[in-house]
Amino acid sequence: MIDISDEIYLLADHTKFVKQAFSRVGTIHTIITDSNTNQEQIEEFQDLGIRIIRS
Repeated sequence: MIDISDEIYLLADHTKFVKQAFSRVGTIHTIITDSNTNQEQIEEFQDLGIRIIRS
């Protein structure tokens, strides 16, 4: 599904950041996260051109 998608969204709360995993998602266009996510982490993704939606 990722291969045929125009945009890829990642939904992750603040507990999922700064963790390593064995899988790779691919190019992410937008991250949807909660308001508890650290601002420095958000800025790192924004610097890569990834849009952040905080709720």
